[in-house]
Amino acid sequence: MRGLRSLASLTILGLVNAQDNIVFGPAFSLGPTKSWIREATTTLVLPEAPSPQEDRLALWPGMGTSGGDLIQALAVSFSDPAS
Repeated sequence: MRGLRSLASLTILGLVNAQDNIVFGPAFSLGPTKSWIREATTTLVLPEAPSPQEDRLALWPGMGTSGGDLIQALAVSFSDPAS
């Protein structure tokens, strides 16, 4: 898992270096608690992308684990997939 996380981190750093304008929107965290989740199911229902689309739009929800890992999903929409 650590190797995969390192590879993902390097990939993200490479993408960040290739971009000139990346902004992360608001974040919400409940912080660490003594509670735990045994099992979770998520359904992500996406609306239509804005039209005309001018740039990238991403939704990146995540949940931290007690082991320091991050469970995450990613939904991205591009005006030009080649960019």
